[in-house]
Amino acid sequence: MGTYKESSVASGHPNFSWIVPILEAMEETLFEWGKQNLLLET
Repeated sequence: MGTYKESSVASGHPNFSWIVPILEAMEETLFEWGKQNLLLET
């Protein structure tokens, strides 16, 4: 079946397909930044 993102893109949102990897990269960067921030605070 594929992932939710793949199915949403396939169901008629091709204009948003380019933003998926950007959002994933941003999410990963924010997660890493958040972990480092917590380490700095403690």
